[in-house]
Amino acid sequence: MQTFLFTSGTLRVAVRWKDGKAHEILINPVRPGISNENPPPEVERFFAQLGDYLAGKEVSFNLPINWERLTPFARKVSQELLKTRCGQMLSYAELARRIGNPKAARAVGQVMARNPFPLVVPCHRVIGSNGSLTGFGGGLTLKARLLALEQKMPR
Repeated sequence: MQTFLFTSGTLRVAVRWKDGKAHEILINPVRPGISNENPPPEVERFFAQLGDYLAGKEVSFNLPINWERLTPFARKVSQELLKTRCGQMLSYAELARRIGNPKAARAVGQVMARNPFPLVVPCHRVIGSNGSLTGFGGGLTLKARLLALEQKMPR
C-alpha cells in the first residue's frame, strides 16, 4: 500500500492507495507514512480537484475507491450520500429515509463515523436532526469550515 499526501494551509489529506483504488482517505493524519512521491494520475487528479474545492470551486471528486471494504449497508448509505451537492446538508434521519430505512438514523451515524473516504463521500454534509454539527473525523471546526466554504460556492 502506498500513501500520498496533499497539503494546503493547515489541511493535510493522505490517500492510501493499492491496486488502482483508494483504500482510505485520512484528514490531517499524524503520521501519513508517505511511501512514494509520484502519485498515480488518479491521485494527482484528486489532489488537483481538492485544490480547486479549497479555492471555492464546486467539484465532483472522481477518485476510484475500494467499495469492497464497506459492508453492503455502508455502501448503500455512502452511495446515497454521493448524490448530495456542495452546499446541501441533510440529517442522519433524512439519509436513513433516502435509503428506505427511516428507523436507521443511528446506524447511518455509525457508517458516517467510520467513513474511510471523507470528502469523496461527503460525510461533513450530514448534520443532526436539530441542525447541529455532529462528529467529523477532521474535527467540528473543519466540518464548519467546509460547510461554510460550500455555502459560498457559485451554483
